[in-house]
Amino acid sequence: MAENLKIGVIDIKNVQENSGFEKITKIVEGFAFDNNGSLTDVQAIPFIEAAENQVEPLIITPVVLNDAKPLMTIIAKHRDGSTTFFDLNLSELAQFLEKFELEGSYLELTTQSGVTIFTNKTDGNLILIKREINFSDKKWMLTGYIDLDNIQANTHRLNKMITIALIISAIGIILVSIIALNYAFKPLLRLQMVVSDLSHGSGDLTQRLEVKSQDEIGKISSSEGSPHKSASAKGCTQ
Repeated sequence: MAENLKIGVIDIKNVQENSGFEKITKIVEGFAFDNNGSLTDVQAIPFIEAAENQVEPLIITPVVLNDAKPLMTIIAKHRDGSTTFFDLNLSELAQFLEKFELEGSYLELTTQSGVTIFTNKTDGNLILIKREINFSDKKWMLTGYIDLDNIQANTHRLNKMITIALIISAIGIILVSIIALNYAFKPLLRLQMVVSDLSHGSGDLTQRLEVKSQDEIGKISSSEGSPHKSASAKGCTQ
């Protein structure tokens, strides 16, 4: 955009306010202008020298920190001989990267010259993943960090939740099993009481066990009840 953006001196302020550039400076016929008007000779010297030494139609300067702001300048040399300096504040790029913040992961963006544009990295047990980003003739490095301690803590917390769930399930299964066993062994317990009474001579042979269960234990109890009936019948005939 900067290469194709041709602006006049009187348009600098309006373009600067609507284009998102931090500052626009234009060199025309050896004079320097910005959004506040013309620059003094002292202020204009570095811009004029840079414009005279520029050969390529477009160059991008390395990122520098100005009042803690990461700034990058795009210099466009136009066909009419004028030169425009577009200062771009990369803080908005940092704000964009902040949207990708996740617990236990961090990002860091640095320039080829080592200037940090953005970082939210903290100290800890970290592993890193690097990705090189080519920007014009510049190479930036985007590094992602993963906090292993955070992952371990989350894993431990998840394992604890799973363990608690398994314990609750086991308790439920045990309670259901106890109830089922009590129901299944109820006829057998009654039979045991009858046999015990008979062994002491106090049993009632005319009493028949009431068996509701149809499982093997219930069948055993039923079969044991049959001799009682037979014995009672024999006693009557005698």
